[in-house]
Amino acid sequence: MVGTKPIAPQDLYTSSAFNPASLNIYHLGVHLEPENLYYLVSTAQHEPLMVRLYKNRDGLEVTRFIEAVWQQDEFVRKRFAKAFLLLDTDRWLVVPSEYVPDGQEPAYLRAYYEIISEEGARSYAYKKEVLKGSGAAFLYVQPVSLSTYFESRLSAFQVLHASFRYVQLTQYLVQQHLNQRPFAGIVWLFLSKFYYVLF
Repeated sequence: MVGTKPIAPQDLYTSSAFNPASLNIYHLGVHLEPENLYYLVSTAQHEPLMVRLYKNRDGLEVTRFIEAVWQQDEFVRKRFAKAFLLLDTDRWLVVPSEYVPDGQEPAYLRAYYEIISEEGARSYAYKKEVLKGSGAAFLYVQPVSLSTYFESRLSAFQVLHASFRYVQLTQYLVQQHLNQRPFAGIVWLFLSKFYYVLF
């Protein structure tokens, strides 16, 4: 993964409270899509401090796109208090966690998405995230090439499906801040897409 040319970043927001010398107390969230990579630096209380966008204008394969950003952006290589990598993959679903015991994720996802051949099945890693206090499990698949890359290069990041993290943050806001701030959230599914609005 060498020879990738620089990708111009676009800073969408920077707070006056952001202190680059204090990254070790901040949280970093990276949201990866095939066309874009966003990252958000925030406080432990989820207050945004900086939002940056990279566009995959040259249509790089996703691991080459991540590598290009990794090589040129010093923030993603720094040590944060917590670091999350959020994947926006197409093949995912929410089920009651009791339906899918640990270790049964591959069988469930392969049946649901009709991944029939053994070769096709081996090209995916099968993941499950359980939302505490809800009884809901988020199941998803990610290409093995991505899993291998994340494990070797981005081991400091906790990898989650984006939909899981959005619902998790909404749950946090409701539990922690409902008496202090007027939050309202809407989450819905339509044609395998996840839509999320927080007011």
